[in-house]
Amino acid sequence: MIGLGMWQLDAGRAELRLQAEYDSRQQQPAVRLVSVLENPDTLRFRRVIARGRYEPEQQILIDNRVHRGQAGYHVLTPLRLEDGAVRRAGEPGLGAAGQDRAVLPRIETRAARSR
Repeated sequence: MIGLGMWQLDAGRAELRLQAEYDSRQQQPAVRLVSVLENPDTLRFRRVIARGRYEPEQQILIDNRVHRGQAGYHVLTPLRLEDGAVRRAGEPGLGAAGQDRAVLPRIETRAARSR
Protein backbone atom coordinates (compact mmCIF):
# COMPACT_ATOMS: atom_id res chain seq x y z
CA MET A 1 0.00 0.00 0.00
CA ILE A 2 2.89 2.33 0.72
CA GLY A 3 4.20 1.68 -2.79
CA LEU A 4 0.81 2.60 -4.28
CA GLY A 5 0.72 5.76 -2.22
CA MET A 6 4.18 6.76 -3.42
CA TRP A 7 3.13 6.05 -7.02
CA GLN A 8 0.08 8.28 -6.53
CA LEU A 9 2.26 11.10 -5.16
CA ASP A 10 4.63 10.81 -8.14
CA ALA A 11 1.71 10.89 -10.57
CA GLY A 12 0.35 14.01 -8.85
CA ARG A 13 3.72 15.77 -9.12
CA ALA A 14 3.94 14.87 -12.81
CA GLU A 15 0.50 16.39 -13.39
CA LEU A 16 1.53 19.58 -11.60
CA ARG A 17 4.68 19.86 -13.76
CA LEU A 18 2.62 19.33 -16.90
CA GLN A 19 0.10 22.00 -15.87
CA ALA A 20 2.91 24.44 -15.07
CA GLU A 21 4.44 23.86 -18.53
CA TYR A 22 1.04 24.37 -20.16
CA ASP A 23 0.40 27.61 -18.25
CA SER A 24 3.87 28.94 -19.05
CA ARG A 25 3.66 28.22 -22.78
CA GLN A 26 0.18 29.71 -23.07
CA GLN A 27 1.60 33.02 -21.82
CA GLN A 28 4.26 33.11 -24.56
CA PRO A 29 3.58 34.90 -27.87
CA ALA A 30 2.01 32.87 -30.65
CA VAL A 31 4.35 31.09 -33.07
CA ARG A 32 3.82 31.54 -36.80
CA LEU A 33 3.72 28.19 -38.58
CA VAL A 34 5.82 27.99 -41.73
CA SER A 35 6.55 25.18 -44.17
CA VAL A 36 9.89 24.41 -42.49
CA LEU A 37 8.93 21.78 -39.96
CA GLU A 38 9.49 22.74 -36.32
CA ASN A 39 10.61 20.43 -33.59
CA PRO A 40 7.26 19.28 -32.14
CA ASP A 41 8.52 19.83 -28.58
CA THR A 42 8.99 23.56 -29.23
CA LEU A 43 5.34 23.86 -30.30
CA ARG A 44 3.88 21.81 -27.47
CA PHE A 45 1.10 23.78 -25.73
CA ARG A 46 2.00 26.91 -27.75
CA ARG A 47 -0.54 29.10 -29.49
CA VAL A 48 0.13 29.22 -33.23
CA ILE A 49 -0.79 31.40 -36.18
CA ALA A 50 -1.16 29.75 -39.58
CA ARG A 51 -2.09 31.34 -42.88
CA GLY A 52 -3.06 29.24 -45.83
CA ARG A 53 -5.83 27.69 -47.78
CA TYR A 54 -8.28 25.04 -46.59
CA GLU A 55 -8.50 21.94 -48.76
CA PRO A 56 -12.03 20.60 -48.29
CA GLU A 57 -11.49 17.93 -50.95
CA GLN A 58 -8.98 16.29 -48.56
CA GLN A 59 -11.33 16.44 -45.57
CA ILE A 60 -11.40 13.58 -43.07
CA LEU A 61 -14.57 12.56 -41.22
CA ILE A 62 -14.18 10.53 -38.03
CA ASP A 63 -17.43 8.71 -37.23
CA ASN A 64 -19.16 8.06 -33.91
CA ARG A 65 -18.49 11.36 -32.16
CA VAL A 66 -20.91 13.20 -29.90
CA HIS A 67 -20.84 16.95 -29.32
CA ARG A 68 -23.36 18.66 -27.02
CA GLY A 69 -25.60 15.63 -27.21
CA GLN A 70 -25.61 15.45 -31.01
CA ALA A 71 -24.16 12.44 -32.82
CA GLY A 72 -22.03 13.08 -35.85
CA TYR A 73 -18.58 13.15 -37.38
CA HIS A 74 -15.46 14.88 -36.14
CA VAL A 75 -14.30 16.92 -39.15
CA LEU A 76 -10.65 17.69 -39.96
CA THR A 77 -9.95 19.93 -42.95
CA PRO A 78 -6.29 20.24 -43.97
CA LEU A 79 -4.77 23.70 -44.25
CA ARG A 80 -2.06 24.17 -46.89
CA LEU A 81 0.32 26.81 -45.56
CA GLU A 82 0.66 29.81 -47.86
CA ASP A 83 4.46 29.69 -47.98
CA GLY A 84 4.81 26.06 -49.06
CA ALA A 85 3.37 22.67 -49.76
CA VAL A 86 3.19 21.58 -46.14
CA ARG A 87 -0.27 20.76 -44.84
CA ARG A 88 -1.39 21.07 -41.24
CA ALA A 89 -4.57 19.70 -39.76
CA GLY A 90 -7.00 22.52 -39.34
CA GLU A 91 -10.57 23.52 -38.68
CA PRO A 92 -11.81 20.78 -36.39
CA GLY A 93 -15.55 20.69 -36.04
CA LEU A 94 -18.56 18.42 -35.97
CA GLY A 95 -20.72 17.39 -38.89
CA ALA A 96 -24.16 16.22 -37.85
CA ALA A 97 -25.08 12.65 -38.70
CA GLY A 98 -28.21 12.05 -40.75
CA GLN A 99 -30.67 9.17 -40.61
CA ASP A 100 -28.53 7.07 -42.97
CA ARG A 101 -24.79 6.65 -42.34
CA ALA A 102 -24.32 5.77 -46.02
CA VAL A 103 -25.01 9.44 -46.83
CA LEU A 104 -22.19 11.68 -45.61
CA PRO A 105 -23.04 15.18 -44.38
CA ARG A 106 -22.23 18.21 -46.49
CA ILE A 107 -19.57 20.16 -44.59
CA GLU A 108 -19.11 23.85 -45.32
CA THR A 109 -15.60 25.18 -44.85
CA ARG A 110 -14.62 28.74 -44.06
CA ALA A 111 -13.24 31.13 -46.65
CA ALA A 112 -10.30 30.03 -48.79
CA ARG A 113 -7.81 31.96 -46.66
CA SER A 114 -7.63 31.45 -42.96
CA ARG A 115 -5.61 32.38 -39.97
